[in-house]
Amino acid sequence: MRAMKQSGIPWIVEIPENWFVVPTKQIMRKNKEICDKYNGEDIISLTMQGVIKRDLINPKGKMPSTFDGYQKIYKNNLLLCLFDIDVTPRCAGLICDNGLTSPAYSQFVLNGNAYPPYYAYYLIAIDNEKSYLHLSKNLRSTITEDDFGMIPIIYPPLPEQTTIANFLDNKCSKIDVLIENEEKMILELSDYKNQLAVHYTTKGLNKTKLKQSNVDWIGEIPEHWQILPLYAIFREHKSKNTGMKENNLLSLSYGNIIRKNINTDEGLLPENFEGYNIVKQGDIVLRLTDMQNDQRSLRTGLVREQGIITSAYVTIRNYINANSEYLRYLLHSADICKIIYNFGFGIRQNLKFSELKRMDLILPPRNEQDEIVTFLNKKFLEVDSLITTKKQKITELKDYKKSLIYEYVTGKKEPV
Repeated sequence: MRAMKQSGIPWIVEIPENWFVVPTKQIMRKNKEICDKYNGEDIISLTMQGVIKRDLINPKGKMPSTFDGYQKIYKNNLLLCLFDIDVTPRCAGLICDNGLTSPAYSQFVLNGNAYPPYYAYYLIAIDNEKSYLHLSKNLRSTITEDDFGMIPIIYPPLPEQTTIANFLDNKCSKIDVLIENEEKMILELSDYKNQLAVHYTTKGLNKTKLKQSNVDWIGEIPEHWQILPLYAIFREHKSKNTGMKENNLLSLSYGNIIRKNINTDEGLLPENFEGYNIVKQGDIVLRLTDMQNDQRSLRTGLVREQGIITSAYVTIRNYINANSEYLRYLLHSADICKIIYNFGFGIRQNLKFSELKRMDLILPPRNEQDEIVTFLNKKFLEVDSLITTKKQKITELKDYKKSLIYEYVTGKKEPV
């Protein structure tokens, strides 16, 4: 075991005896070069997946109206976000390609005795624990570039920097593959759930003679099932929370209706909730907003307890004594098949119940509805258990990767 000494840096504590501690400005300097006119350069962003090229053909997230005034960045420099460091998912990364990025980021050029991949890992280790947060100032949790330059940083000999970075490249790439495989399996399991919902809500559990439904996304259905427009099953339900009769705040999240703290100061909430809609168990909530550019969200949820939910959503209530859970599975199937997007006139930001009410649905006898719900609930529970296990595995792998980076960049362990 090699000899260690105190580093004087609280989050690191000990470092190898032959390593140094210097101000950050001795290792790296800021470089900012503005591009006045955009000429088709790659646009680069700092993300949890690293410093990556943006897909400008199928963009995700917010995009500016122009890239004029962006800054030029160069391969093997470091890119840092020195503001909002309390909430920004990733604040440091190694630039792997020349291009342009937001002028809000800070680009640093390293001196000749500093190996960029090593210091990228070093800063990621700091970012993982938000160890610089206590040095930030003002409401935007910002570290000034002058203050950043004065922060003590460890300085191993260059050959050790290179060895550590190469070792971590090898180890982390293998961990990333394992994480990617688990994430792929989660997607496959989620797709399997969707396939189960679509198949059994439209075909039933029992082999029986089929007939054409003449509904494109449904195809054939059991001969004795009904085909009805949505308005023959549901009515839109509106019941304002005038006088704050109800304070159990609900929200639609990833296809589920969940409770929210009505007293929270997080997120965008109204001054009062009198304009919210009172809902009860068995109601179905539809999010029919932002239809023009969002085809990934799950837009249906089943209410399982009385409460209030934003009136921006459409609440529908079945009035024919059908099984609400079956109807929600059916509408969920229509949602994941992206049928809801076909309604309205042209490309619309929002849909109304009046535009959706003529959508054709199918309705089995009540006993079959109950049987389908029991079957799907059981299957979904089994699949969700597998998904939970895989998510836990991903968390463990990410934690191991964080620990690995920290142990080696700070010299607690030596590559072998």
